[in-house]
Amino acid sequence: MTDFKAYLNNRGNKYKIPKENKAVFVAASMGPEGTTRRLSAKAIEKLIEKYAISFGKPSLSVHKLRHSFATRYHAEINDVPKLRRQLGHSSIETTMIYTHLKNEDLKNAINKLNMPKEQ
Repeated sequence: MTDFKAYLNNRGNKYKIPKENKAVFVAASMGPEGTTRRLSAKAIEKLIEKYAISFGKPSLSVHKLRHSFATRYHAEINDVPKLRRQLGHSSIETTMIYTHLKNEDLKNAINKLNMPKEQ
């Protein structure tokens, strides 16, 4: 079992999370009506800040982690439309900024977007 799967299993048991809750990280305190709630964006930023400082990396931020993810994802998988969806971008041009793509990659990504989806 991977560490991530072990975490998800432990999280589900510890916090009694319903299967429809797709949040990876949840708050220890309960939300309305005793339901488990996902961590807010601000809470995640504060956690990253706290651990970055404690590990001697005070310049680390959520934005830098996101940028690193996008760059590595592109280098390993090279599927810009999928990366765009992962990052939640509405525009492929925004994704291109994250991945430092060359013009040829941009053409290929646009061509891939225009191709009909396989059934």
